[in-house]
Amino acid sequence: MSNNEKIQKYLESFDALSHSTEDYLYVWDIKNGLNWFFGRISDEFSIKGTGLTPNTDQELMDLIYKDDRLDVAKDLKLVKSGEKKEHDLTYRWTNKEGKGVWINCRGNVIEDDDGQPLMLLGRVSRSVLENKINKLTGLFNKNKILTETLVNVVCSFIQNCVCSIDNFASVSLSKYTF
Repeated sequence: MSNNEKIQKYLESFDALSHSTEDYLYVWDIKNGLNWFFGRISDEFSIKGTGLTPNTDQELMDLIYKDDRLDVAKDLKLVKSGEKKEHDLTYRWTNKEGKGVWINCRGNVIEDDDGQPLMLLGRVSRSVLENKINKLTGLFNKNKILTETLVNVVCSFIQNCVCSIDNFASVSLSKYTF
């Protein structure tokens, strides 16, 4: 099966699947610089093509909020070079009103027969961030972030304490019976 036939197969599948999710699905043809988005994405964002109509890489970059473009471009460059096998970032897209909207974009690389990156398949989600973003201000929810940070710090502290005990596995509990 040729690379174009593989991509076409995924496009048809994503077109069918897009009706069963609130997230927006996408296929990025890495070699040809084309992107397809599925779902009702054009209701909120100025996407030229949806469904089986592609967008160029430049059109995608134009959609990304100006302040986030450099970080996204760096990550996608690593995906394109094969150094990364997934794209998983939270950043902003510009909606039709010109406002930055937080999204989480996640996808996995599909390689060609030579092991080179062929396409990136994934989803763009706003629902993943619903509890993290204040709907009125569009800013991250301070309490949610602090809670997650505190949990991560405590877990890391406990893990480091247990793992840093020398020869922990060699402690014989049989000597310390009660």
